[in-house]
Amino acid sequence: MEMTDKAMQELCERMRSQYGAGVEFELALRELIGRYRVAHEKRMRDVQAADLLHRGWREVSERFGVCKATVYNMAERGRESKQDQAA
Repeated sequence: MEMTDKAMQELCERMRSQYGAGVEFELALRELIGRYRVAHEKRMRDVQAADLLHRGWREVSERFGVCKATVYNMAERGRESKQDQAA
């Protein structure tokens, strides 16, 4: 994450010097990157749930603090995500 933050800061500085982008640009960029990070973490949890489901839904449920139905939903999304990456 440190590398991403450094790259974002460099981008903000260049946008400021070349295009006059102000604080609103930096805030919008931080919000966009934050949403992407959250979505990425969710995808990784889903893939991990799919990988661990063979151990049983209870173990996955305890690890992530979710109910049985959520475990199966996560695992399904994780399998779909893996298939999308393979294609």
